[in-house]
Amino acid sequence: VGPHGARHDFLFDKAAIEVKTTTRTDSLVAEVHGIDQFETVTDKQSWLMFVQIEWDPTGLSLDYLISTTRELFIDKSKFDEKLKLVGVKIDAQINSSFIFTKKQLYLDAVTSKFPFLHLDTISHAIDIGRLRGIGYAVSLDGLCTALDEIELKNKLFEICEKC
Repeated sequence: VGPHGARHDFLFDKAAIEVKTTTRTDSLVAEVHGIDQFETVTDKQSWLMFVQIEWDPTGLSLDYLISTTRELFIDKSKFDEKLKLVGVKIDAQINSSFIFTKKQLYLDAVTSKFPFLHLDTISHAIDIGRLRGIGYAVSLDGLCTALDEIELKNKLFEICEKC
């Protein structure tokens, strides 16, 4: 769920990006929350950005990442509004003990080959309106290509440029 309650984390005119983060280093498993999280949005290409991180006492804290990202905005109030939507208080210390290093980055288009639950394939078997809080895990082994930071930035730029 994105910061505005939308299905995806980032929505553009022609693309939707869902970001998943994990501390698991033994496999590529994305936790999916909601039956429609990977359903395509009309006229938008869906993308999955998967980030593996690992705990590292010499790494970056969440406090540091938020404050340095906030400094990139000319109008900091817009960034602050988005943080508030996800429950982050700007003046409060977030959690300095959450220190990590990025292990691997992935960004791939969600295509028909991507394994996810489709509302239309299960709704005929059950009364879908009675289900709440559907969650499942998808193994991404062999589905996603690892990228370095430059490749990731170039791919994100390409996606956003088309929008």
